[in-house]
Amino acid sequence: MLVGGSLAQALEMNSNPQGRLFIFLLNTIFFQAMALVFIVVFLHYNKLRWKDAFGFENGDARKWLPLSAGTFLLVLPAVWVLGWLSARLIEMAGDKPQLQFTVQVLQTRPPLGETLLMAGVTIFLAPVVEELLFRGIIYPTVKQLGYPKTAFFGTAFLFAIFHLNLMTLFPLFVLALVLTWLYEITDNLLAPIVVHALFNAANCITLLWQTEFGEFFNKLLKLLPV
Repeated sequence: MLVGGSLAQALEMNSNPQGRLFIFLLNTIFFQAMALVFIVVFLHYNKLRWKDAFGFENGDARKWLPLSAGTFLLVLPAVWVLGWLSARLIEMAGDKPQLQFTVQVLQTRPPLGETLLMAGVTIFLAPVVEELLFRGIIYPTVKQLGYPKTAFFGTAFLFAIFHLNLMTLFPLFVLALVLTWLYEITDNLLAPIVVHALFNAANCITLLWQTEFGEFFNKLLKLLPV
């Protein structure tokens, strides 16, 4: 996974706009597709069914869905603030914050087909695969070996560094801790999957319509009494 991400980052350095989709697909194949293959093999080897391995039928959806929604509303602004602070710290250290590749592309408002593909993978595929792998397999495996704290913090750190971006390292670490906590108290992997998907969707929407949001808030500020 790290090799795939690093290769995509290396290709990005010398890519032209026509190569953006290739880089994105390359990164997707190296991580999402290979991770899915690993998950299927893992479940087959351990003779586990999906619903049993990840608790898809555990708990009452009328309880964990509102909890997931509330968690999302709390964690989203917190992670955004942490991202802003991380960027400022990087600037204070004399370096320039680098955005993730997908973020850079979505900020440029690419063609509709490219936008839909990236948004679809980011909102629907990535949260499912990443939660299955990090929270669904790695976390409980390490925990069952007798290292609950290592599982809790180590899985979160692995999740953060996998995205290969210094600016998002600490924000994603905090997000991962929250997602793991949510999985612990609900015992249903659908809960962190929902929060992860909503988080990615909010970021995509913000990136695609950041100009409109900026104009709206500027107009709103002008209406306020001085």
